Amino acid sequence: MNSQAIAILGTKSLTLQRNLFEQTSPEIIKLDASDDIKFFKISPDASLMMWAKNASIEIVSLNRLETQTQIPIKRAQISGFSPKNSFLWVWCFPSAFKSNDPEENFKLFKITLESNKFNLECVYQSEINNYNYSTLFWASDESFCLQYTPNIIRVFKEGIVEKQISLPGLFNLSMSSGCVAECIESLDANFPSFVKLHKYPQLTSNSLSSQAFRNKKEFLFYWNHKGNILIFTCVDKNQKNSVSYYGQQEVYFLGHKGESFQIEFSSKEDVFDISWFPESDKFAIIHGSSPSIVTLYDHKGDPIYNLSSGPYSRIIINSSETLLCLCGMGGIKGHTEFWSIKERKITCLMNTPLANELAWLPDGVHMVFSSTSPRINFDNGYEIYDFSGTKIRDFVSKSIGTHSESFIQIEPLLIGDFTFPTPVVIASKAPIDLRSTCRGAYVPPSTSRFNLETMTKNTTNTKKNKKKATKKKKEQENSSETNQKLDSNV
Repeated sequence: MNSQAIAILGTKSLTLQRNLFEQTSPEIIKLDASDDIKFFKISPDASLMMWAKNASIEIVSLNRLETQTQIPIKRAQISGFSPKNSFLWVWCFPSAFKSNDPEENFKLFKITLESNKFNLECVYQSEINNYNYSTLFWASDESFCLQYTPNIIRVFKEGIVEKQISLPGLFNLSMSSGCVAECIESLDANFPSFVKLHKYPQLTSNSLSSQAFRNKKEFLFYWNHKGNILIFTCVDKNQKNSVSYYGQQEVYFLGHKGESFQIEFSSKEDVFDISWFPESDKFAIIHGSSPSIVTLYDHKGDPIYNLSSGPYSRIIINSSETLLCLCGMGGIKGHTEFWSIKERKITCLMNTPLANELAWLPDGVHMVFSSTSPRINFDNGYEIYDFSGTKIRDFVSKSIGTHSESFIQIEPLLIGDFTFPTPVVIASKAPIDLRSTCRGAYVPPSTSRFNLETMTKNTTNTKKNKKKATKKKKEQENSSETNQKLDSNV
């Protein structure tokens, strides 16, 4: 079976929608009707799905749609599968009731198949109070994985801690399929800190490249798909002279051949998004504000050209590198553009003002725009468009009495092993413009009936009427006086 599908977690159920392109309504499969589901996680090959409740986690096979196992675990908050679905890790929120015994709230399970049923065996558990240190970074072949806490790196093999490496100053870590990036803070304020690129197992020496920095506390990492080049952003929120509300942002390039430099812009600007092309031959950065600029770079970090400028905050490229989507999300009202990468032309312009998430369907032709809670608490749902702006389907939460179901998480997926052909994109001379026209400035209800011309006419008429009334009154008074004189003479 192969099917493009959408998984939807609501406040009252977890469902799977298939047959999205049928003329009738999609097939809706209810996986769980509970109202206490916190989140779900899909395995890398989309064969398994797990979801967490208040007191348990459950796993289902998406190929057979059967619940395979249920494990009693309270307050699960974050989880993840290994690349080949051999392991599942879960981090639980620490209990508010402290005890003398350590609370082992991080658990690593080994997944095995026994009698057509999955068995989860806990092979490692420990106490981790901060969720930032719960993530496991896996090698693509699952030969090892890494986990870090301040100053320490743990190396796992087959779910067991093989060794623990002490690295003074370590405060952040990221890993791709090929390299490991370590953020090392200097213990001496007179010396800079570093981000270093290493090749496993040499995690403490012989760095491939490094970049010095000062006073940077927040990092975002963007690996290319080959895992040998890293683009990272760092933010100093304490920078008083920053022109940005978010703090001074800087972008750096680190390569496995010793490349290390800062990607500079014309001025100190916000960086909204960075995205690598699937072939790892180039990447795009959205930077600047009012309007922001989309710049394409080659794999060496040299700018190629400015693709566009506008109210953008997200860029997402399909798997075949034929289409990209630019969209304004968050505080930017849903201005969306589809681009043909080969022709460098816009295929469609449209507005998606309520969307707070977007993702390509696996076919690389259709895009899913979704609105979820708590960012948006009304009209939750999704819309599917193709790159020409044609709406294929929409699904909005239905009201039940006076209450409606909110959607917390919406994710597209492909069930089964299937390869889609490369889409043929032919951009027209003039892009299709589906943006709604401006309706004018907002007029408050209290003044919506106000009309200056009418008011002026009414005022003028009122004055004229008053003059006529005064004149008529004087005529009546004069007439009465004349009559009185005639009567007296008689």
